[in-house]
Amino acid sequence: MKVEDLSILTITSKLMRNTVEQYRTTRKGITRLTPAAPSSVNDVTLIQNSYIKQFRVLGLFMKRSTCLYTTRDRLKIYELFLHKLDSARIELCRLCGKGFALYCYGRFISTVLAGWDNQECSRAFSSIHASSAVTKNTDTVLRSFCGQHPRSEKNLRTFLRKVFLDQYANLTDRGFWLSKILKPWPMVHQAKLLYLMYGPVCEEAILWDLLSYTTPASLGQAIRYQHDLAEAIQIMYARTSDWTEDDVLSIVDELTSVAESDWLAENLASLLLFCGNTITVKYMGSRAINGRMHELGNLVASFSVVITKFGYSTSWLIDVMQQVLEIMDNAKDRLSFLSHISSTFKEVLTEVADSGDVCFVSNVRLCLQIANEIRSSCLCWTHR
Repeated sequence: MKVEDLSILTITSKLMRNTVEQYRTTRKGITRLTPAAPSSVNDVTLIQNSYIKQFRVLGLFMKRSTCLYTTRDRLKIYELFLHKLDSARIELCRLCGKGFALYCYGRFISTVLAGWDNQECSRAFSSIHASSAVTKNTDTVLRSFCGQHPRSEKNLRTFLRKVFLDQYANLTDRGFWLSKILKPWPMVHQAKLLYLMYGPVCEEAILWDLLSYTTPASLGQAIRYQHDLAEAIQIMYARTSDWTEDDVLSIVDELTSVAESDWLAENLASLLLFCGNTITVKYMGSRAINGRMHELGNLVASFSVVITKFGYSTSWLIDVMQQVLEIMDNAKDRLSFLSHISSTFKEVLTEVADSGDVCFVSNVRLCLQIANEIRSSCLCWTHR
């Protein structure tokens, strides 16, 4: 009998549920329920799809067969059951790697937790953390220098992404798990964890200082480096109430200094570009209110470099600029802002020219045109 059929039998009657549950605890039952690779199949994609389906079906079976138990008892049953599937874990790691094995276990867990309320899911999260010692590993990583424990950092990223975050396409669901992972920690550690989970990475380690010394050569490379980070920030801002607007802006600030050296301004600009208008305007507006005009001017110049390199329309930047100018209280601040933009444009363009990047230096005139367009479009706002 298929596992799907056993799953349906558990909800037909209490007697049948007890019978199936008793079978599940036997050695024969464990052997029957243990996921296995399909026979005579060599295609890795087909093998992976088969395993994902088996773990989902198994999760549904366990969910149904334990539906009358308390949350606490169900979590204990699931933990014991997964321990008995150790042979499947070993085979999965051999065939498809540790990351995929964790993803399959995450599929089992997400299937079991589907429909649970937030309080029950929080208890499940705590139970998983306790049984996997991930809290201790997280504490070690966060209290060490970036890159000090590269293997532990990579393993922690893989666990948190595969077991929790990557299981959910729904952004609100992902926001819930982001909150569970990040909120127990101070803001500076939240930023470090966020970078650990979503920042650029190679096979061996997290690339902590990559954005401090180099900029993406193309839009595709920028997406690989920063899109996931930007999406996580958007989720924290719009999909959960656990962070205030000021919290999110503070985390963005902490992100740019998570390594030993601060990010290059161009990388901050591209991150904000991916974050969208709302977060960008709020971020720039907070600096305008605090009188950080030189920093704002440098950021606008970096935005111009980014949209030139990536082929974006200048209308996006002009719209953002106008919204930032609206936040400023008086014409004097607005004029100061535009003045700093002009001076920092010269500095940035000089650095670009000195870099020797022939392909990009050819776009310097376009950057200057953007600067003039921004100034002429926004100047009328300074006297409002």
